[in-house]
Amino acid sequence: MNKAAKRALAATALAAALGLAAGCSATDLVSNVIPNVDVEDDGSVTITDDSGGSVTVEGGEGTTIPEWFATDMPLPDNHVVVNSTSIESDGETLKAMNVTSTDDFDTVVASIDDGLADVGITPESRDIAEGMGMRSATFVVMIADQKWNVTVSDMGGEGEVAVTYMTGA
Repeated sequence: MNKAAKRALAATALAAALGLAAGCSATDLVSNVIPNVDVEDDGSVTITDDSGGSVTVEGGEGTTIPEWFATDMPLPDNHVVVNSTSIESDGETLKAMNVTSTDDFDTVVASIDDGLADVGITPESRDIAEGMGMRSATFVVMIADQKWNVTVSDMGGEGEVAVTYMTGA
């Protein structure tokens, strides 16, 4: 799959994820506009291109932790799964899950630090950045021979902190 096709597929998946997170029905989102789309009863959407690459997005109310998610990976308290995405192309897979937490940024970062320590995992890297009223923390960890990137984001507003878990194969 070429870069333009990957970008188009990713943009479509992002649009679908945002629509699902906003409570739109998957069927309404895709109607009959996008070719090679499969909408499941659970609201998940899979878009496949002609070369076999695909994007699957699960989201909306009641979204649960996907079965591929590492059991040793800590989740913040008071989290809600917003969506999960799986992108397959040219024999490679990228998987991501987004959650939000009503806990503050420092509490979420501490819960990930503590959760990793509890299972004996030391991050390969851990960085915290602040600026322009925003804060983010990035962890890179190995769990079961799988590299994970975890990003905690606080955009400086009141309310939820976002956490993105991403891995590839």
